[in-house]
Amino acid sequence: MLTRLLSTLVLAPVFLAVTWYGDPYFKWSVALLAVIAGAELLKISGDTGRPVLHVAALAFLFLSLTALIVNQAFFAGAAVLLAAAIAWSTSRREVANRFWGSMGLIYIFICTLAIFEIRAWTPAGREWVLWFFAVVWAADIGAYIVGKNIGGVKLCPAISPGKTWSGAAGGLAIAIITSLILSRVFLPEQGILEMMFLGAITCVASQIGDLLESYFKRVNAVKDSGRLIPGHGGILDRIDGVLLAAPVTFLFVPHLTKAVI
Repeated sequence: MLTRLLSTLVLAPVFLAVTWYGDPYFKWSVALLAVIAGAELLKISGDTGRPVLHVAALAFLFLSLTALIVNQAFFAGAAVLLAAAIAWSTSRREVANRFWGSMGLIYIFICTLAIFEIRAWTPAGREWVLWFFAVVWAADIGAYIVGKNIGGVKLCPAISPGKTWSGAAGGLAIAIITSLILSRVFLPEQGILEMMFLGAITCVASQIGDLLESYFKRVNAVKDSGRLIPGHGGILDRIDGVLLAAPVTFLFVPHLTKAVI
């Protein structure tokens, strides 16, 4: 637990700094994390005897994200499809691994695109990104604390034996409270009911994203996606909830709030 806390104390200020100051630091930092997450995904699903193809898939993923950063949507789409095709060919022959290896890179790409777009919202993209990550991480922390202390009926024991319905409910409550508090601080023009709903739906999406990654790891008998972050595991372990919550937030927020002018 101490190692986990120290890692958070080191990484949190870096994240806040790149988010606050924006481009070019923000997009390149997110792109780097996306490529590392892609590497962890391919390491789990891929054929270890074909490292050159793994590198090629990651290179095209990086090119696709670079194309996004320089506003070349066509090249971004073409590059990520090539990355997915290579990942399919280099994944182990099981259909599940080929699906995760190829679609997983597209999944990471879509998440990254959504985060880029949220940060670009005017007039408060920075505030919305901070709100988004705070809600996702509050949901994760709340679910962990409540589930560990209350326990009870398992949420989905076949996929993630440690998760409980009490933890899911606790994470939802903490996410809604966090959404309300941050909206009053950073987004005071937004309605209370809208922000409660957005906090809830972002939390639910993040919990489903967490379960999806847990299922992927269980299929491959892997506990952690990597060991890059002491006490936390890999990058994919840290952003599993973000991967699904980002596009959900990107789709719902503009329809329910005054996020974009």
